[in-house]
Amino acid sequence: AAAACVLIAWWWSNSHTVARGDGVALAVGADIPPAVRDVRFSDHSLVVIAPSSHVRLGGDAQHKRLDLTDGSVEAHVAPQTGATSFTIATPHGEATVLGTRFRVDVEDDCSVVSVSEGRVALRSGEHAQSATAGQRMVAANGTVVLAPPPWNDHRPLGCVVLSGMMGPPGHQPASNPSGWLFDPAIDLQPAAFSARMTDAIDQAIAGLRRADAQGVLLYGIEGGVHQQDIGFPGDPRRLAEFAPEFDAIADALFARIRTAGFRVGVTISPWRFERRGTTWHKDVEQADNASAEAELDSRIVYARKRWDCTVFFINTAGPGIPTHIRVPAAALRAVALRHPDVLLIVENATIAHTAVAAGQALSDQAVPPGRTVVRLPWFGANPTPAVLAAAKAAGDVLVFDPLNATKVEALHALIQPSSP
Repeated sequence: AAAACVLIAWWWSNSHTVARGDGVALAVGADIPPAVRDVRFSDHSLVVIAPSSHVRLGGDAQHKRLDLTDGSVEAHVAPQTGATSFTIATPHGEATVLGTRFRVDVEDDCSVVSVSEGRVALRSGEHAQSATAGQRMVAANGTVVLAPPPWNDHRPLGCVVLSGMMGPPGHQPASNPSGWLFDPAIDLQPAAFSARMTDAIDQAIAGLRRADAQGVLLYGIEGGVHQQDIGFPGDPRRLAEFAPEFDAIADALFARIRTAGFRVGVTISPWRFERRGTTWHKDVEQADNASAEAELDSRIVYARKRWDCTVFFINTAGPGIPTHIRVPAAALRAVALRHPDVLLIVENATIAHTAVAAGQALSDQAVPPGRTVVRLPWFGANPTPAVLAAAKAAGDVLVFDPLNATKVEALHALIQPSSP
């Protein structure tokens, strides 16, 4: 039964047929059967086909070719002579190699080539680009670009949720309508509010140090009073409109974290908002057009200039937004290439998103090789030591609440087992 899943393939010098492991001939130009996972050629090149992929054999004895229209393949290509070549073609471009290991992923709007060894050339339309080990290329709309390098800091990342809903919609306490620190008794007078927030940040800094974290994401800086209508806005440019009480102390709080030696980050979104009377409204349809790129870029530029932010969680969920709507991959691609030195954590991401973003949410299914996996906040159950150890060994960035002593100590025990 196992043999049926292996295709031993070669091109005869005088024929356009190949032989499969069970001896059944397959003509060049035919689709590879769904049960086949490994394709081996006479020169010992190997192609591993991911489930649900659509691959067709092409080419001839000198110029081997696979047409990948959907899914993913990983190729281990033997060195080719000057007269031979190996090409994997997708709807967005063609990857040609002389001897290397690489992976090709096909998405709706782009194809991604990730190189493990050697060099790969990728062409789309009139544009061509080459990549070496550790690099990735993205082909889309007749162009090819090199994707930013992966995020190399794999230490944990803190996430402090500063505000949110404290009860059913419409039942936020009048004493704390924005849900700051989820405390109905919080004093919102400027001096008292500043002192309380500063104390929370100092506690977070202590947790970050204990867990040997790289930085912290401050989630919900606009307050939770708008969450019922528009979710977390993710627009730091309008902080003074959404939460003037936090805007007044934001610079000092971010500076306090940076001075302690940690990266800082915020949540951003591609949505535009407008105020109608006493409520805010979100332009949901705008997510699918080019303005998403401009909105994300503008918010990153603002947060970097004002607070030196280098970590961004891109929020695409919330009230009134269909679950299938995502930031357009093309928009994210342009933003990531413009800001290659920031960590982008994309909600509701796909392979096309993660090809150019440095991070990926835990809930996603397909993770291209070499990508940094950002495991989103565990505010629920505490992972077991074995789960944490496996995630750390895989190089995942573990996101945790630095105000939660249990989670801080779990990371401390994992990362610094010999520390007191």
